[in-house]
Amino acid sequence: MMPRECENCGDYLSPYNVIGQRAYIAHIVPKRHIESVMVHPLNRMFLCVDCHTNYDNWLNKDIVKMSCWPIAVSRFDKFKHLIERDEYKHLRECFKELM
Repeated sequence: MMPRECENCGDYLSPYNVIGQRAYIAHIVPKRHIESVMVHPLNRMFLCVDCHTNYDNWLNKDIVKMSCWPIAVSRFDKFKHLIERDEYKHLRECFKELM
């Protein structure tokens, strides 16, 4: 199911990189505090290690400028109704605006 390329920058994602395979799966909304969609199949993007790090650590204003942002929004729209109301506070502001 993993694509060959990073969904943000297009870099090759090697299926043989055992450590990288886990690092390639970026959660659209954090699994730590939003357990209702933690394992939802659409709560993920496939990003290279650098793009994954950026996605997890950048500010909202920077995330929405990433090439993968439309992908994140499209997938989020399909599962956002499953997020429990008490979990909303853990969403990034850029996703709260989409609720």
